[in-house]
Amino acid sequence: MSRFFADKPATPQRASNSVTNSSRVYALLTIVLGAIGAIPLILLTPPFQVPDEIQHFFRAYEISEFRIHAQAQNGVGGDAIPKSMIQLSTSLTPLPNGDISYHLPPSPLRTTLSHLSTPLQAGDMAFARFPGSAYYSPIAYLPQALGIAVARALGLGPLYLFYFGRLFNCLCAIMLVAWAVYRMPFAKEIVIIVGFLPMSLYLFASLSADASVISCALLFTAISISAQSRGEWNRSDLIVLSVTGAIFCSLKPVYAPLLVAGLIPGLFRRSEAPRIIRAQLTILSISLGATAAWLIGTKSAMTLPHSGANPPLQMLFIASHPAALVRAIAHTIFPARLLYFFIGSIGLLGWADVILQPILVYALPVLSFALVWLLGPNLKARLTVLQSLWYLILVILSGLLVMTALYVTWCRVGQNMIEGIQGRYFIPTLALAGIAVLRWAPNWGQKEGKWVALTGLIGIILIQVAAKDLTVIQAFGLFSPG
Repeated sequence: MSRFFADKPATPQRASNSVTNSSRVYALLTIVLGAIGAIPLILLTPPFQVPDEIQHFFRAYEISEFRIHAQAQNGVGGDAIPKSMIQLSTSLTPLPNGDISYHLPPSPLRTTLSHLSTPLQAGDMAFARFPGSAYYSPIAYLPQALGIAVARALGLGPLYLFYFGRLFNCLCAIMLVAWAVYRMPFAKEIVIIVGFLPMSLYLFASLSADASVISCALLFTAISISAQSRGEWNRSDLIVLSVTGAIFCSLKPVYAPLLVAGLIPGLFRRSEAPRIIRAQLTILSISLGATAAWLIGTKSAMTLPHSGANPPLQMLFIASHPAALVRAIAHTIFPARLLYFFIGSIGLLGWADVILQPILVYALPVLSFALVWLLGPNLKARLTVLQSLWYLILVILSGLLVMTALYVTWCRVGQNMIEGIQGRYFIPTLALAGIAVLRWAPNWGQKEGKWVALTGLIGIILIQVAAKDLTVIQAFGLFSPG
């Protein structure tokens, strides 16, 4: 096994083979750990106990029938959905007004599975509201929609459709993360740490479009850094980068800064600059062009949020009072809120109301990074200071865009603090941030350091997975008397 991690193979050919073998080992480990960490949650997490999962379910079903654009009825985005699906959502998340539920009382698994016998009755339809996902690009729902289509073809009921959608979404996310790990030219451990955060795994095992956003952002980061390190942007890389960029940008344009991660330092090298500029223009034009086209085409399904916000008036307010936005951001990032964002990025499960137990689990990803910092690869020869600073600038810019977007779409006009921010919104940029910070790690020169770091990382991830699963079982009373 140690030959896969040899630092200095004897010949160039052996070096190439060693890198390839090492990448395969990492990718295989990623698939195995992903399966262990995410697939059980498909059943363990009660239906609709992931943020906005009801809305993702309805949107994915709509797309499974090749209905790409949602409709608007009485000023609310949605579409016609089988009544059995609507009844399933209300029976499993009961509220007097029929609205979307948050944290449930004990939800035994046997009670949930008793709904498996309910038939779909696809011809009996009613309009269902899903304004939070109605304008989301359909490409992020292809795995869920495919799973739902397969279940429909098998004549299965609405709960089967739900679980099939989760399964396909989960498998796709795991494979994309494994691909990212395979393509990452160095510090693959950073991709693993971010991809296997408890929050990431929780989202992977759901119908949430966040699974596509996170996994595509990780793959984009890995291939962008790979092409940059080679100084070569081949056609296949540009295709993958453009497609993944279009996926995460069309859902969350706030991650657009990731698109130009490969711009520096090649822009300042005369021999590389033309090639870099062409590659970046290709990625930007396709990714942002697809995003703009989708947003314009789906304008009719966009409706005002239910939080009392008024985006048009808020944008006019910002234009005339730009300092107000700066003050709102400053009031938002005080230490207590930063701690909340950190906890949320590691794992606030359910509707951001289930805390991982024991609380020490929140320190484990930090410990994982510390292992890589101390024993992982020396990136000083791989990344320039300028690259590291550029990555950090892009991460910060993306974070500011997240806050600005929520200020516009979620907060009251002129509000002095930004509400609605969750730590999970920062996960797609964490790999780029980790690589940037790792550039400043000391080189301890331990020959087998990478192997030791990977072994420790595997152990920590397995502990995180066990803690996460036990937290879900206990929080939702999955095996309590039903």
